[in-house]
Amino acid sequence: MPLAALVTLLLSLAAALAEQESMFQAMADQFSADLKAHNSSKIAAWYSERRMFFGANLLPGPDSVIQNNRNDVAKYWNQIGIDAINIKIRKTSSAPGFGAGAWVEESDAQIVTSSIPPRSITVDRAVIWRSDGGKLRIEEELLNDMARCTRHPEGYITCP
Repeated sequence: MPLAALVTLLLSLAAALAEQESMFQAMADQFSADLKAHNSSKIAAWYSERRMFFGANLLPGPDSVIQNNRNDVAKYWNQIGIDAINIKIRKTSSAPGFGAGAWVEESDAQIVTSSIPPRSITVDRAVIWRSDGGKLRIEEELLNDMARCTRHPEGYITCP
């Protein structure tokens, strides 16, 4: 392959990746707005109806919450009482191992809550998105309160 063709290919791949990251950041911004509005139906609509898994350790106490129903996830988010949230996408990629049309998002979030007690939470967020009814919806979401967890140099996270 001639050098000029290789450079053109690399530039177009870089542009496509930037566009993809921009699309996921726009979705994260809208998701954040819906969480702050405490609108259960809008929050639930972000999650797949077919099959879903949600795991989080954001509430005070030692236990993680696991949900498999999008309406229960919406109740969980409203229970936290989000006053402010900022999600920053770190990385997105297609995820053929999860089936056709699947994407993986890795992001960081800062959440300020009005739950008892009110707190500021630094969150590591991992999401699997899948096309569902012509729209990307969350099929799996894992959230870790980084005050309780450790990110290891190899990239994995452990939580008590």
